[in-house]
Amino acid sequence: MDNVNIKYLLFALFLAILFLVGGCLKSSPTEVQVIEGYALSFAELGTLHMSRIDLTYTSEPNYLADKAFEIGIYDQVSCIENLTIKSEDDFQIDLEPGTYKVKVQNPDNYSFVYLPGEEVELEDGIGEIYAMVVNSKNSTKTSQPVAWEVYYTEVGSPAGGEPLAEGEVPSLKPGELYTIRYNPEENPNHKVGNYMFRLLDPSSNTGKKECWSGAIYCMGPIKPTEVTVNLISNPGKLVISKKTIGNAPAGANYEFVVSEIGSDNREVSRNSIKAGASFTASLPPGTYHVVESKTGGALSYSKSIPGNIQVSPGQTVYLTVTNRFPVPPKGTLNISKSVEGPAPIGSTYEVSISGPEGTIKRSIKADQTISVSLAPGTYEVIESNAVGATQVRKTPEGNITIKSGQTSTVSITNIYSQENGIP
Repeated sequence: MDNVNIKYLLFALFLAILFLVGGCLKSSPTEVQVIEGYALSFAELGTLHMSRIDLTYTSEPNYLADKAFEIGIYDQVSCIENLTIKSEDDFQIDLEPGTYKVKVQNPDNYSFVYLPGEEVELEDGIGEIYAMVVNSKNSTKTSQPVAWEVYYTEVGSPAGGEPLAEGEVPSLKPGELYTIRYNPEENPNHKVGNYMFRLLDPSSNTGKKECWSGAIYCMGPIKPTEVTVNLISNPGKLVISKKTIGNAPAGANYEFVVSEIGSDNREVSRNSIKAGASFTASLPPGTYHVVESKTGGALSYSKSIPGNIQVSPGQTVYLTVTNRFPVPPKGTLNISKSVEGPAPIGSTYEVSISGPEGTIKRSIKADQTISVSLAPGTYEVIESNAVGATQVRKTPEGNITIKSGQTSTVSITNIYSQENGIP
């Protein structure tokens, strides 16, 4: 094969790589065409994340169905929307992903239940797919209008399929941008997948003057977060408390999901608390199921009320959930006893050990060593019966630290004078 053919093959390979990466068989992988002094290309591709609240208000007492209430929607800083609605009204608003709060502004003496809660974390989705088209700043004249199309596939490349939508990029001056926008909610598939834009010069009579953009991954259209505000004449309450047993991780958060038992078993409350804390969920009368969705790595957990929980009007139900963690191995405390001077013969001394396991008392005699198995922690060791000694010396002084699987030692010496000894 001669050098000319080798160069030709290498050049063809180079063009093929450009096509795979950018979709255009030109010197720039995003360039559509260069005609009479202008060049179009894709300057930027992307998605705009968006969330949505789907708010519904209902009234349990029928005689209050026509009474309207003002409801506020808050972000982390301020009220961003005020609306006045009555029973069975609903309202939608598109917002950036994040945490928001819904609250009746003028509750008076009425009781409201917020499902899944006053504070909600909105489900993330894609509100818009976009492609920015630019006429190169190095162009010498305004571009002609070109057609655009958008394609979709669940996996792989959507090229070769049928377009979901189409339109036209208007004439652009050198350096001017135009943004093509597409709402994935208009896609009948409504699934996660890849989108690609194509530019096509409809006035071209000699071959295809087109360009494919790169693929844009979309995690799916906006999924509304349903929030219901219920006016309840006499709501019930469920108080959930958290306890732990064993070596629980410090500062762990435990998440609870409360679901209403019914046709759809919908979630009505989700909260995270630490050990020793509790939260209260106001609920319409009904039957509920509580699941601990984040256990902090516990071996198991138990509930003070097994099975489903019935909440009656005006009733407060208390549920304690206890997580069991591994118990660390105990440590050992060796206590040695000695005397100096004429101690009473055959005396028995009493030692008190106070700490995480409460207070433990042990008896010991002179020249004896006893061992006590203790849970890890700090303990105070004192001699509660010195049998008349003039002085008691302890080594080491102060409290004793017991570590898991290790042995600690303390020595107690009683000192006697001739007067208090037995001759």
